[in-house]
Amino acid sequence: MTRRLRASPEVPSGLRAGFARIRAEAAVPDAFPPEVLADAERLAMEGPAPADRRDLTEVAFVTVDPPGSRDLDQAMHLARDGDGHRILYAIADVGAWVPRGGPVEREAWNRGATVYSPDGRTPLYPPVLSEAAASLLPEGPRPAVVFTLDVAADGEVTGARVERALVRSRARLAYEDVGPDTLPLLDDVGDALAAASARRGASRIDLPEQEVEPAATPEGFALTLRARLPAEDWNAEVSLAANVAAARMMARAGAGLFRVMAEPDPERTEALRAAAVALGFSVPPLEGLRALAATRGPVPALTAFRRAARRVGGVGYRALGPADPPPWHAAVAAPYAHATAPLRRLADRYVLDLLLTTAAGGAPTGEERATLEALVPVMSRAESVADRVEAAAIDLVEATLLHRREGAVFDAVVLSVDGSRARIQLREPPVRGSVPEPAGLVPGDDVRVRLVRADPGARAVGFQRAEGTAGGNGRGAG
Repeated sequence: MTRRLRASPEVPSGLRAGFARIRAEAAVPDAFPPEVLADAERLAMEGPAPADRRDLTEVAFVTVDPPGSRDLDQAMHLARDGDGHRILYAIADVGAWVPRGGPVEREAWNRGATVYSPDGRTPLYPPVLSEAAASLLPEGPRPAVVFTLDVAADGEVTGARVERALVRSRARLAYEDVGPDTLPLLDDVGDALAAASARRGASRIDLPEQEVEPAATPEGFALTLRARLPAEDWNAEVSLAANVAAARMMARAGAGLFRVMAEPDPERTEALRAAAVALGFSVPPLEGLRALAATRGPVPALTAFRRAARRVGGVGYRALGPADPPPWHAAVAAPYAHATAPLRRLADRYVLDLLLTTAAGGAPTGEERATLEALVPVMSRAESVADRVEAAAIDLVEATLLHRREGAVFDAVVLSVDGSRARIQLREPPVRGSVPEPAGLVPGDDVRVRLVRADPGARAVGFQRAEGTAGGNGRGAG
């Protein structure tokens, strides 16, 4: 769960109030119950549960995260190993801090995941744990679950193991801090892993963040796009490699919780092609569309396109039964799991617990299998809440952006036709909506539409088909 729309604290108060209403409508909790906070304080004071841990405190781990982050799930150490590399990837050991059956664990099951909204986040665990005691901050030794990944020169992972360890981060880096002096080899490792992913047929699509910033516009704000930095992609490749390794380990054990994505739906693929046309791109085959969606660069139109691209294949979770084949993730082109963000996703903690059981030579227990099965609906619900919050926030921003521009005419393209309505996307700004009376329209058609409604309160925009020549930037009345 990541934030794709971020709002400056100085944006109009109406937007901030709208974001708060969205969280309330989605039943996102605004505070932890007192008994949960008290238990978290006690756990932080008592320290992690005793366990056999390999001492890796002499290894120079560093974390790489967005600026200002304190809920640090991952730390890495990279070294050359012959023609390839060895990655030590430390993951926060939530199981060392949060006992089964206690108030903190029960509340985490109620939440499922950290929920991001444009003006903040609602954490999975109380900050005394997620942003302090359990976080891999450079403030002293921390318990961790460490992946050791052997990576060949061509980026293929040739060996992987997992173990409990004690680690100490040396530095908390933001993406823009990453360089040859602060984290050598990340570019080499990231590029090699990316090449291996591409050969496998993977097609990951990562959206940049849109930022709502104060501006001297009629709406009082403007939407800007923060381009992804290379370090973000390299960092993501390391996490992806660890998650694929986790899936392979679970597949061998005949138990696990997998992230799955279906093959693309033909109708959604056609809508994606139409979205590409709307935003001024040529229309390549699906593989080209996905490559286009992965393009770096501060091009605002890409945000809408990438959002559409992510919806081409449905995603979810699936628990593995003893006789089941490992589920497939179409975008990763391999079995895939979530194991590297336990401070922000509930499921990751239990995937790591299972990996530690099997790494020690144990067989998955009935209780572990039941826990993984129970996580499927919990994670689906959490993901649904996160999606609703993000979608509603985007709807609010778009309706506010178009407010008082009723009557303006825009150039658009048809994404899909369903019964009495056609889904459309404006060319500029890249806002989506629908028009009635779609007779004669097919996906990919150009169409001119008049804005008839932009209601921030209802987070809704409405259009009708228009005739004439006015349009383009949507500022003039047709």
